[in-house]
Amino acid sequence: VSHSEFDFLPFLLGAVLFSTFLTWLYAQTKSLLLPILFHASINASATIGLRLVFQHSLINYILILSFIVTGYALLYKRQTSMNQPQSR
Repeated sequence: VSHSEFDFLPFLLGAVLFSTFLTWLYAQTKSLLLPILFHASINASATIGLRLVFQHSLINYILILSFIVTGYALLYKRQTSMNQPQSR
């Protein structure tokens, strides 16, 4: 699938959101298999013609940014809770 016809900002935000989700998926499962299979299923669906059409609107950008911020906050919270010593 060629990405040359995509507008830059939606593509960038989507890529960051998708990579954040795959990172979270790996962090939750500690396995590469599920993120790889999920990525492959997205690629396969795009290959057979199932694509999301992005409409430029402020609400779409706000939603995407809020998902990205929430994802990073959840990853950061999980990382800091794993680094704290456990009390007995």
